Amino acid sequence: MANFHHSNFWKSKLIFSVLLILAGIVLLGLNFGFIPQAMKPILISWQMLVIILGVLSLFYRHYFSGIIMIVVGNFFMIPDLFRAFPETFSWASENFVHLYYPVLLIFGGILLVIYWLLPKKYRWCGHRHFFSEKMEFNINLNGERKGKHKGNLDKNVIFSGIDEIFLDEFFTGGELNSIFGGIDIDLRRTKLPEGDTYLEMNAIFGGINITVPNDWLIEFRQSAILGGFKDSRLVDEKNIDKSRKLIITGAFIFGGGEIKNCGCKGQCNCGCDCN
Repeated sequence: MANFHHSNFWKSKLIFSVLLILAGIVLLGLNFGFIPQAMKPILISWQMLVIILGVLSLFYRHYFSGIIMIVVGNFFMIPDLFRAFPETFSWASENFVHLYYPVLLIFGGILLVIYWLLPKKYRWCGHRHFFSEKMEFNINLNGERKGKHKGNLDKNVIFSGIDEIFLDEFFTGGELNSIFGGIDIDLRRTKLPEGDTYLEMNAIFGGINITVPNDWLIEFRQSAILGGFKDSRLVDEKNIDKSRKLIITGAFIFGGGEIKNCGCKGQCNCGCDCN
């Protein structure tokens, strides 16, 4: 595990260095005329930034979100390509996005259907190595889950939202993915098993909020690219149970997340003085 995080650290440094080198080359090419000025609004644009973030997501094995970002960036770049090279992109137009945005929705729907139809072990998500055992459940006629790994949490939202309370006795980890959506999970009615428990949280143009009990020991290993994660807990070190740890991994790209131990929304009404 330590070797993995060490290699991930150096991979992040290498990717950042390569991006700086490429950005310098592009700017030099534009300044000295090696790259046509018509390419400037294409190479230096929010669409290109989204494409780059999508490629970075692929490097970190966030395949589903990476593909979506690359497709979205290219789609919204087409009008700029038409303005720069009208003869090459004669099939496009100034109002391409306005006319063909339903195609983007159709592609997203198809990609989502493929994602849900794939067996869970083949889905395009990173950090599966954190779970050394396959988490499966048997469901009886009453709809109750039985099995050794009861307590897993797995939520994916796109252009929608989830607000839930987790009620299993033990929380054994899982994965939360939010793309243009929001996830709110209340974990205060469950508890951690002994040892380390991993929760992966990925938000792209979305948000993920987690409410946890006051005595949980939490370690953060997530990264953020033009996004952020906030730890808003009121922690009393004396009451922390150090035999159980929740380790949060994942990435926030143009998105945000928050972890807290107060479930109030807006004005505090639980007496915890969280404002």
